[in-house]
Amino acid sequence: MVALFTLSNFHCFKLDAVVNLPAITAEIQGQLAASTEVVDAVDCAPYGVLVVTESYEISYVNRYVERSTGYCRSQIIGQNPRLFRSSKTRNKTFRNLYANLHLNGHWSGYLYNRTQDGRIIKELSFIDKIVSAGKTYYLVIRANYHWLHHDNNQLKLAALKDGLTGLWNRNGLNRLQQTLSGQTYAMAFIDINQFKLFNDKYGHQWGDKLLQRFSKLLQSSFIQEYVFRLSGDEFMLINNREPQRFLTRLASYCMQALTVTINQITESINISVGSVLNQGQLSFEDTLRYADMCMYLSKKNSDGCLVQLHDEQKQQIDNTFALYNFIEDTRLWPQHLSLVFQQQYRLKQQTICVEALLRVTGLAFDHVSFLAEIGHRSQSYLLDLWVLEQVLTLLVQHEALEFAINVFPSSLCQPNFLAHLHQLTPKQRARIVFEITEQQASCYTFAQCQAILATDIRLSIDDFGKGYTNFDLILRLQPEEVKLDASFILSDYQPQLVEGLINALLTLGNSIGFVLTVEGIETSAMLDRLLQLGVCKFQGYLLAMPSNKLPRFAITR
Repeated sequence: MVALFTLSNFHCFKLDAVVNLPAITAEIQGQLAASTEVVDAVDCAPYGVLVVTESYEISYVNRYVERSTGYCRSQIIGQNPRLFRSSKTRNKTFRNLYANLHLNGHWSGYLYNRTQDGRIIKELSFIDKIVSAGKTYYLVIRANYHWLHHDNNQLKLAALKDGLTGLWNRNGLNRLQQTLSGQTYAMAFIDINQFKLFNDKYGHQWGDKLLQRFSKLLQSSFIQEYVFRLSGDEFMLINNREPQRFLTRLASYCMQALTVTINQITESINISVGSVLNQGQLSFEDTLRYADMCMYLSKKNSDGCLVQLHDEQKQQIDNTFALYNFIEDTRLWPQHLSLVFQQQYRLKQQTICVEALLRVTGLAFDHVSFLAEIGHRSQSYLLDLWVLEQVLTLLVQHEALEFAINVFPSSLCQPNFLAHLHQLTPKQRARIVFEITEQQASCYTFAQCQAILATDIRLSIDDFGKGYTNFDLILRLQPEEVKLDASFILSDYQPQLVEGLINALLTLGNSIGFVLTVEGIETSAMLDRLLQLGVCKFQGYLLAMPSNKLPRFAITR
């Protein structure tokens, strides 16, 4: 027998029977167009294949048809397909079948076929009319409905399970979400602490084993709960039967010492857990967000204790959400951002220099939280652009003023921000000092320093001594000012040691070409002593408090 069929689709039929059957039919049609022979390759297909002649005689069946009907091949060949017909298939179905084959050359649907022992089986059937070499054939492909239904259910179930641990996945969580509406339930978000370090130490293969062992621990400890693996080392528990009792058990579980043994090596597992009891007041999405944030609060505490959502935590998390939303929506910035100004004192100079300080008003968080969070985000340079625009406007209105503005070091690596600096006029550059902290700017590359220098702006290294005391940064950026952090003046260091540090920085400034500014001046005695040492530029509450009003005169002694 000539080998006609390669039928690459046959082996993957179980993956999606309904979708692949028409494709298989098309492939068989293409093969029959080349020859009228039917080959052994079809014999091992996991569903029935029949070829019927124009005179309605069966000329071929594969082994599946023999097994499913109970007839042997010799009893089927030459017979009319009515051999399998049962009274359960309505005449209307057959009229529709014949009409579609005549008009369209194709029909698909369900037929109730009869086996040799009289059983009735429901089968999904595809029938195609094929004309080849002047002859007409009918190709029939059919599969047991109950087998298909079971297989599809298995596929649907597999789509809801995590392949590594066997736990429910996010698809399973989405499915459960539909049934939780209006119910009281408890949700717990769990994260394995330092999981990345475990992966780095032993490799991802052992990391996978750790996830599998931990999954079994969760399943054995919380047999009444839905257990999910959401991604990586993040897990979730949901209980909608006895949520309050579940939370009590969970708190005790978090206090236990958890260990796993892999290849005779025992490792401790520390987890962070956040939970929410939803009594119908929260949407599922909000419950998920609050549980996630409570977990991060637990991680921040570093004690492995369960953090449950109470009024205090809810207010803290709401403020955090509000902060995130404010950072993302730059349209709100003009309504809630403003500048205050603190005047600097410069000996023997009448030019008024003020530092522009950002403030947040009318929101649940302050400027400290805002600056700390946005400093880690890509929007930070947009904030610096906003401040720069305000200062440029003030330069026009107040010709006697110079301004010092704080910028994120990352902004000076941002092409859009650098482009704005290049557009400043020489007069504007002369009246603005850009302050960056040494700690944040410690990772500048040589190329980045060169790009900053190319803008020809005035630079000041702020909070000097608090970070990495980066002399390399001073040599590369050549700032005109270095501001000694206020902590050196306000802390309880021995005075002679602080004075020695200041003398050394004054000498270095004279050699390299920067001016030393000392921050944190709060007493007259402190100011007098610094003047005796030779410091000529100061900033602190003794000299001027931050104010939303700009000064009209320079500070004088």
